[in-house]
Amino acid sequence: MLEQLTDHHTRGREYAAAERYAARLLAITPWSEEGHRRMMLVLAASGRRSEALKQFEKCRQVLAEEFGVEPGAETQALWQRIRGDASGRPTWSAG
Repeated sequence: MLEQLTDHHTRGREYAAAERYAARLLAITPWSEEGHRRMMLVLAASGRRSEALKQFEKCRQVLAEEFGVEPGAETQALWQRIRGDASGRPTWSAG
């Protein structure tokens, strides 16, 4: 349900609400890559790109500490899109 609420509010550009739901999701399952991706999207969509990139680092740290793995391809692809092209412009949209 938290995932659906996060997505609903992100699509509606209600970023404060979306961020609250994503934060609750991560509080319950801090190792959830899906939760980290949702938070990254919310932060980036609300114009907080540097925070979205920091969220990737949090995801990376949790996965390394808990499971000894790196984020999966989907999470890394989102990170790359948020990082943007050489001009520094994001190359993604929240959809």
